Amino acid sequence: ILVAGTGEILGYWCITQVSESGTYPDKEGICRKIEFSVSITYYGDNLPNKGR
Repeated sequence: ILVAGTGEILGYWCITQVSESGTYPDKEGICRKIEFSVSITYYGDNLPNKGR
């Protein structure tokens, strides 16, 4: 279930993909800036009852 920072319930969602990239490496090769993106899919306001 996804909930906004205001407390509003936004329904059921599923993470389908996460990607990450780093830039500005220091001399040890550790990135000083890390960016990421998340893809999500909406399932609805209620989950169906399976097996009932």
